[in-house]
Amino acid sequence: MSAQAVAVLLLSSSVLSAALTLLGSAALAGVQRKHEFLKELGLRRLRAYEDVGALLAMLRTVMYTDGGRLAHVALCGDDEYYLATLGHVARAIANGIYLTEELRDGLVTINAILLCRPDAARDSERMAVATSKYGELSTARHTCEGLIARDFLTLHQVERHFTKEARDRQHEENRREVALPASGAYRPTAEKADGA
Repeated sequence: MSAQAVAVLLLSSSVLSAALTLLGSAALAGVQRKHEFLKELGLRRLRAYEDVGALLAMLRTVMYTDGGRLAHVALCGDDEYYLATLGHVARAIANGIYLTEELRDGLVTINAILLCRPDAARDSERMAVATSKYGELSTARHTCEGLIARDFLTLHQVERHFTKEARDRQHEENRREVALPASGAYRPTAEKADGA
């Protein structure tokens, strides 16, 4: 083998080696970017569930009325506590893309119940609403707590949560329309039949 052939062989193997190194590092960089992206999505999902947990903790606060019945402080307490609770609901619903569909539905139910509180009403009116909605709000809170416990088992499965099927369910949910009464306040259909 001549010196020229050896030089060509060495040069071509060096070029081939450099090309393979470049391709390998590009592939590893792509995998690393995907890993970092999924890690960020996982952290956002965790924060969204923490927001829901903070809301549910606020809804655990109850008090006894003068009549000896239980009432949620979020419905019968002062305006500051009520607005803080609505703020937690809004933040939890705003991060709904990171939650399961069932949990989002539970948050919408809680929001609808909280919006039944009369504005600028006397304490007795607020207390009446708070005692009448106690069971409904407690059931919604317990349901959401159960859903969170279930979802924590699959919280790390970020890719499965953001599949095409999950996006299709989200689009279908967004198509649902909620009819608002003329007053602008949302009242669930069951309450309309009761005359509330």
